[in-house]
Amino acid sequence: MHVCIDLGTSNVRAGWMDHRGNAEGAFVDEPAVVAIPDAGPTVIGKEAEAMIGRHPDAIRLVRPVDGGVVRDFDAAVAVIRHVVRQLGADGIGRRLSVTLAVPSSQSQVDRKAMEEAARAAGAREVRFVESSIAAAIGARLPIDRPTGCLVVLMGGGLTEASLLSMGGIVDSRTVRSGGQAIDSEIVDLLRRQYSFLIGLPSAEQLKRAASQATPEAAFEVRGRNLETGLPGTLRVPRALVEQVIDAYTERIVQLIREAIEACPPELVGDILDHGVVLTGGGAHMDRVVSQLATQIEVPVTAADEPDTCVVRGLMHTRHPKARQGWKSNLTLNVPRMSLAPIRQLLRKSGTEE
Repeated sequence: MHVCIDLGTSNVRAGWMDHRGNAEGAFVDEPAVVAIPDAGPTVIGKEAEAMIGRHPDAIRLVRPVDGGVVRDFDAAVAVIRHVVRQLGADGIGRRLSVTLAVPSSQSQVDRKAMEEAARAAGAREVRFVESSIAAAIGARLPIDRPTGCLVVLMGGGLTEASLLSMGGIVDSRTVRSGGQAIDSEIVDLLRRQYSFLIGLPSAEQLKRAASQATPEAAFEVRGRNLETGLPGTLRVPRALVEQVIDAYTERIVQLIREAIEACPPELVGDILDHGVVLTGGGAHMDRVVSQLATQIEVPVTAADEPDTCVVRGLMHTRHPKARQGWKSNLTLNVPRMSLAPIRQLLRKSGTEE
């Protein structure tokens, strides 16, 4: 039994396949939030997310992974176990194997922590696939051909712009900023300019409202007036929220520029022809899509169902027909072999000829 998991900063998404590589119907898509009480059972997912901003000191809320870095090992183990249980793959013991999506910029230390968390959750075998490659496969881009594809993965804690060709990453640029950073900046901005405090869930609602093509000039939000200390409501100008979203868009533009500057000239022509494809939860922000298209003067499109591109790509790599073609993109848990013996063998073969 094989489970494919995209454990991100904001959400965890997973699906599973049988031993023949056939995808089963069960699918998990839940917030990557863990509520750990001083006494009582641990709560994971939607129930834990509902506690944000409403929990007592006796309950600790954590997000196990932030931008590809494991912040809480025990919570990461709990999330993976929860996912396996939700998929109905619990109790299969030694047959359980896991494929995890990881950023290309992830350090070996963080990757080892992810592997140990999966093994502690019961996985016998752990494999890795770069998130950008999985996202491109999930978006049905032809990255197995000698054609350049530029994919931007807009996650909750990480944004990654990757140039892909021939099944591999030609160049990748990453910034540790995403949808959650926008939420935090909105909270800080309202506190500074209006002396008004709101929670992160309210900031996320403002972000979603302002990022869509709607006619509202302002949005009402509830929170606490810091001058009086009393509850209240505030009319937040749309332009104020758009200011934060546009600042995030500028970071993406810079990532794309850096990736294009580092790529071979032939691939630049492919990008002009095919454009940039946005994946991840941030791809739902219409304003980001339109602003990117205006600033980089290259066609920009959001993938179909961008949230699930990564996990769908992971499951595709495990399909028998695709496994051979994508084998080089899977990082197996074996020591890196030196190339010196191979070079010596090639020299001997050339001498004998």
